[in-house]
Amino acid sequence: MTDRIEPYLKGLALFGKNQHREAIAAYEAALALSPDWTEAMHGLAMAHMHLGNLDEAIAIGQRIVVL
Repeated sequence: MTDRIEPYLKGLALFGKNQHREAIAAYEAALALSPDWTEAMHGLAMAHMHLGNLDEAIAIGQRIVVL
């Protein structure tokens, strides 16, 4: 587990500032290091939802359920 925490925390901070596009990039960086990390997936799904990318948000949610 490489340091996935830093980009994840960055994603949380950006999400909290309503900077959803930037949060997506941060969550994706965390998931590049830990692809099955459901907490990062949840953040990613929520950021997509807030941008109106509902199909993407749903797909990520379904992946979480599978895991």
